[in-house]
Amino acid sequence: MSEKKYQVLFYGEILPGSDIETVKNNLAEIFNVDKKKIEGLFSGGKKVVKKNSSRDVCEKTKKVFASAGAVASVVPQGDRSAPPPVRKEPAPGEKPPARAATPPPIPDNVPGKRPDSTSAEKNINKTVLLLLTFFLGGFGVHKFYLAKNIQGIFYFLLSWTFIPLLFSVVDFLIYLFTDEEKLNGKYRAGATPLVIIMAVCGPFVFIIALSTVMAIAFPIFLLSDTGQKTLAPIMEKAFSQSLEFEVSENATGTMPAPSSKMAMKQSGFAEETAALKAGGTCSGKIHGQPFSVDNAYIQNGILHLGQGTGFFADQEMVIFMFLKDNDVSSQRFHVSANDDGFNHPHIHLKWQSGDEPGPQTEVAMKGYDLDIEFGQVVGKTVQGKIDLNIPGGKETCLAGTFTAEISDE
Repeated sequence: MSEKKYQVLFYGEILPGSDIETVKNNLAEIFNVDKKKIEGLFSGGKKVVKKNSSRDVCEKTKKVFASAGAVASVVPQGDRSAPPPVRKEPAPGEKPPARAATPPPIPDNVPGKRPDSTSAEKNINKTVLLLLTFFLGGFGVHKFYLAKNIQGIFYFLLSWTFIPLLFSVVDFLIYLFTDEEKLNGKYRAGATPLVIIMAVCGPFVFIIALSTVMAIAFPIFLLSDTGQKTLAPIMEKAFSQSLEFEVSENATGTMPAPSSKMAMKQSGFAEETAALKAGGTCSGKIHGQPFSVDNAYIQNGILHLGQGTGFFADQEMVIFMFLKDNDVSSQRFHVSANDDGFNHPHIHLKWQSGDEPGPQTEVAMKGYDLDIEFGQVVGKTVQGKIDLNIPGGKETCLAGTFTAEISDE
């Protein structure tokens, strides 16, 4: 024996105390249809909302109508009973009928059910949602605000890929063109925006603040007496072991800025420049090997003094001078072997040794006597003189005058 079928009928009746326009809007939103289609239900006469269904299904549909403020009837399929009386508005001065009890809530499994938004804490503020999406959407903050925590976690973990940022732009456009009432009908608010921002952005703010403090405090500590005695020797050793001469030109951007301990001053060299001959002699030794300057040039504030006419110098002395704006005009450098510090000119040596295959390299950052003077830059050249002595067993010295070309690259 087949199960008895039922149908849901609607005659345009609404619950007492309800406003017909509100009821229409509620039905349009619940069933996600245009309001014009709902208007047809109120055009008069019997309208079959659902047919050939079980009693349970029809009763659920009836409750959906009741939650919107409308009255629907469940009758057996094919029933021709008379329609219920249409509610009349009370006459002027007549006491309105008592309002019916609050309709039962919509079951959770009915499509289109609106979440409970009676509590102000669960309402979504569209302005807040748009701000969170626009400024912090790349970290998934707006997803946490909409109580979509799983999506928020994925956004946060993938934020470094910038993919969540692209999705947040799409989310922003969707929220921008959606009414706040519909947003509250589709979502529920999660944690408060302030708590979300502090939880998600707090670590980044802490890291930025810590980095700022370290960037200010570390140079001050390095230049202090304690820093000179502790960190400077370590940095010197690491620098000398890792920096090879062949890549010294690429390392200029990593050098520390000159300190006030470096003796750099304007000299009276301008008066002597006229007495110097172009291409003056400059010679000495590098680790006991005879060394004479055949070519000299200055590039990015670095003085190159080389021996040999090939593309690569056979022997070479490179002096990192840490010039401000790379300007050598009328500058003088004077360093004593007794000067203690890390920010003196660094001297890189390259020489050939018969006992070892290939060129040998070494870096001297202190413990030497150095005096360099430059004249005025004329065109792309500058004249200078040098007096260098590295005491001890290194047998390195250089003295004389030279003419250096200024290289733009």
